[in-house]
Amino acid sequence: MNTPGRESVVTERVELVCTPNRADVLAGLRARAGVTGATAVRLAFLTISLVGGVLGVALRGGAPFPAEALIIVGVMTALYPHLQAAAVLKTLAPQGEIRTTVGDAEGVSSAGALFRQSFAWQAFRGYRERDGRFVLISRDRSGMHIEIVPLRALVDPADADRLRAILDRNLRRV
Repeated sequence: MNTPGRESVVTERVELVCTPNRADVLAGLRARAGVTGATAVRLAFLTISLVGGVLGVALRGGAPFPAEALIIVGVMTALYPHLQAAAVLKTLAPQGEIRTTVGDAEGVSSAGALFRQSFAWQAFRGYRERDGRFVLISRDRSGMHIEIVPLRALVDPADADRLRAILDRNLRRV
């Protein structure tokens, strides 16, 4: 019931259940990299190392170190997100199915077989929607913590718009 002169407070919540997969983790890492600027740094490093390595091999001048090393560094830079995703999945595997609740009042709570965590909205700088997932990114400069909320995990698929509305009320898109 609305009282004259008072705004009504919306308090919705949405529940999600899923087992995270490689695509979820990669989308989350890529979203975080895009927000923190890591993508630009990685691409610059990749370009410099690969171009330097190829030129070093082609010219075979008096390079102070093997040009092949630059090529290896470039390849490792390109593979880094995939290596990082594999490490995250290895950590998540024992958790099994993860249940997440997103709500206006409580923020974001997740629980797996071996963990339970809750974050108030103030813990996040914002969110990004990417590839059928919402990625919530922490306030710290490096965005060290991300919360990946896949739309496929919605208990009721009709809740996608409600979830988006909750996120829009509590966070900004980044």
